[in-house]
Amino acid sequence: MALVLLGNTGQPFGQFDGYDALLTTMLGGEVATLVGYDITGSDKKASDVNDGYVKANLGGGAQKLRPIVTTTLGGTELPLFLTDDGTDNYGTLFGSVVGGSVGQVVSGGTSLGPSSMTGSGKVTLWMNPGLYGVTVDALDATLAASITLTVGAQLFFTSAGKLCLTAQKVGSAPCVGRVVEFSTGNTLVNTPRSLTRVGVAGGTLQFKHLVITWNPPVS
Repeated sequence: MALVLLGNTGQPFGQFDGYDALLTTMLGGEVATLVGYDITGSDKKASDVNDGYVKANLGGGAQKLRPIVTTTLGGTELPLFLTDDGTDNYGTLFGSVVGGSVGQVVSGGTSLGPSSMTGSGKVTLWMNPGLYGVTVDALDATLAASITLTVGAQLFFTSAGKLCLTAQKVGSAPCVGRVVEFSTGNTLVNTPRSLTRVGVAGGTLQFKHLVITWNPPVS
């Protein structure tokens, strides 16, 4: 659903045109890279990158390429990034609070406007090492179910750019980060287990995201 910025520093690496086939499925928090895409192809182009790069070829002509974001990975790509834009909880939320305290958070309302990648065709990429949260729905299924992971466990990525454990990684994918903990919210303060259960005693913990240290190789 989203990438949660926790303890990272600096600005995002940048915004780049996203591959059309992935824009409707990208949740935010996937591992991605940049590749060159033939500008004459059927993939729609964001207007400010439609000049692309020009690469001379042996035939004497020129093949026009442009950088696009993709989460389809083989395990050897560099550099690597975390995607920011998701399909939920993006846009502008309109709502109202009547009779509430000043500063009360609006928990409901109507979201107007698409995510930035839908509105502009671009995806925001983060490269800076730091502390991030990746919502559980954006993780590889095996990782999402491994709530008893050891702190410091290595994280890799699948062929679809999902953060995963060693057994699910694609090819020779490198370690891109480490596990810190599963979290129930956007705070760095641990919540007592008794306050995160629902229903009867022994109910399911409502984990929202996995806190990770992101530190991918750069060369």
